[in-house]
Amino acid sequence: MDKSNSIFDLLNKRFEFSELVKDLNVPEHIIEGDINSLRWFVHNGHKSNRFKENYEEALSIAKTILKQA
Repeated sequence: MDKSNSIFDLLNKRFEFSELVKDLNVPEHIIEGDINSLRWFVHNGHKSNRFKENYEEALSIAKTILKQA
């Protein structure tokens, strides 16, 4: 995969993450999906969201983005 495709993949994943966390109990700034927000979500998102429908998928996407960034 070339670099331009990976950048587009990351941006798509970031958008998907932002859409998923809109329905979760997170501070408003987390929805932006920047690197610090993703880190916060990985470490703290489980506190009031671990049983919610989109939590596992959002967590997986956040971890994937952090690994690739």
